[in-house]
Amino acid sequence: MPGSFESATTLLGALGPDAVTALLDLVGPHAPVPHVVELRHLGGALARPAAVPNAVGHRDAHYLLNVVSRLERADLADIQPAHEHLLQALAPGAPAAAP
Repeated sequence: MPGSFESATTLLGALGPDAVTALLDLVGPHAPVPHVVELRHLGGALARPAAVPNAVGHRDAHYLLNVVSRLERADLADIQPAHEHLLQALAPGAPAAAP
């Protein structure tokens, strides 16, 4: 279904039990702003140093977190702070914002 979305993304260096608890607390069915959360485990070839120098950065990141909210289901003034709150809750494991 077409629609308008707001999203935020960060790379995480770690995802310990406290981060998982924070994530579940902030995005579950009880959350004031509905979110779709994608958590990708990184590593493998992406984490290995390149044979030829290139522009790929943050090879030490272990996870990629993407959070998306539909603008039809909540106001942008509520969505952006909710996304920021989620990213800040996971910030101890975040090396930097994804490009």
